Amino acid sequence: RRILTHEKGRTALAFVGVFIAILLVFIELGFFIAVPQGGMLVYDHMRFDLLLVSRDYQFQAQPWQFPRTRLGEAAAVPGVAKATPIYFAGASWQDPGGGTRLDVFLIGCDPAAQPFDVPDIDRQKDMLAESDTMLVDDATRPIFGPLTTGRRIDIDGRRMVIGGTYRLGTGFLGIGVALMDEANFFRVTHRRDDPVNLGLVTLAPGADQAAVAAALRRKRGAEMDVLTRDAVTAREDAYWTRRTSVGLIFGCGLVMSLVVGLRVVYQT
Repeated sequence: RRILTHEKGRTALAFVGVFIAILLVFIELGFFIAVPQGGMLVYDHMRFDLLLVSRDYQFQAQPWQFPRTRLGEAAAVPGVAKATPIYFAGASWQDPGGGTRLDVFLIGCDPAAQPFDVPDIDRQKDMLAESDTMLVDDATRPIFGPLTTGRRIDIDGRRMVIGGTYRLGTGFLGIGVALMDEANFFRVTHRRDDPVNLGLVTLAPGADQAAVAAALRRKRGAEMDVLTRDAVTAREDAYWTRRTSVGLIFGCGLVMSLVVGLRVVYQT
């Protein structure tokens, strides 16, 4: 006690030094933990028990493709209630009057299958069925302009109408994300319904996940994988923390903050 009160200024400075060291560690730890969470943001709002992906799958925004016929085979496996396709594509966003072209990430799906556990999307699924209409994530960056209902936008040169917005978050998909039904997605991207990017498999009530996953793996062929939610999380975590500059930077920052923090506390 006498040591702490003998020179109150030095004591206060020591407390501040320790506080900053601890704060630095927790800030870097928060950044490091937030990286894989950003990669899982969209997956966390998808309805599926098992996920079908390409064997060349890298991460969510680069899932590659596999034949849609695999979804039909998956739906016929005992214990599977449905297998829903999801389509991804990159496109350009531009005002009809001209201006800067911005990269936007497009998601195509069948709204009737309710692949997303997002109330705003479920509420507006009928809107998605209208021709040349899309929903835009309200986390899309302000550089895209106002996301007002009825605003017309050129997506890869095709005139589209913003039918509404939904609240989910773009994660690491890009600075802007738009959701369309399959028909509008195919018209914009000039793609067909085959191949697909992801397959969301929903199990029937009471079905054994491990048994169904094993059956799907026997039918999967050489071009696809079957992943549980835990496996998806592990893949995304490993990719974002070990194979990207963002994960490596924050990982190194966490280690450095621990070293600096221990040094400050030791010297104090």
